[in-house]
Amino acid sequence: MIRSDLMRAVPAPITVGLLAFVAILAACTAAVTPEWVATYNHGATSSDNRITWLNDIAVDSYGDVLVAGTAIQTGLSERQEEAVFVKFSPTGERLWVGKAALQRADNDGSARFFDDTRALVADNQGNLYSIAITQRTTDDSTTFSSHLVSFNRNGKQRWTRKLSDQEDMRALALNDDQVVVAGLSTQRFSLTGNKLSHVDHPEHSA
Repeated sequence: MIRSDLMRAVPAPITVGLLAFVAILAACTAAVTPEWVATYNHGATSSDNRITWLNDIAVDSYGDVLVAGTAIQTGLSERQEEAVFVKFSPTGERLWVGKAALQRADNDGSARFFDDTRALVADNQGNLYSIAITQRTTDDSTTFSSHLVSFNRNGKQRWTRKLSDQEDMRALALNDDQVVVAGLSTQRFSLTGNKLSHVDHPEHSA
């Protein structure tokens, strides 16, 4: 089986300072004996104030392990959050790391963005699909938006689609040749990113 463990240096909700995280993936043949262990901390080689949260994990049809995470650079003025994806082989070798490039508005100017990942699924071709949440912050306001992003088997971003202007999309599933996303609405997309349907249900969140 595939087991993922996330060990955080300090308990939530305490703000993490310069403490590093440890995210561990372990592939096991028995309950307590891992075949391999892999660790990854995005950007840790260039800065010691980096942590990465593991948010979801999936195994594709090739047996590769896909991980959706949030890479964080801590600090008040330097804080950054990026939506990242990591792929490991069935033997634990890290194959690639991808960072989501999400849609921005033309008038964003000096706004700061903090990107987070949620659910993750993979299709039969090894393409991944994930919900990503963006927080847009200026001196005057903070807003959110939800996105659907897809990467191919080789770690290249295929497409991204904005889902809403809220932090509301939570559930994600594959239904044959469709990607279904749900929150305060249910939306269906083709595997190539074409929107097929959109049904709002603001009183009944997923």
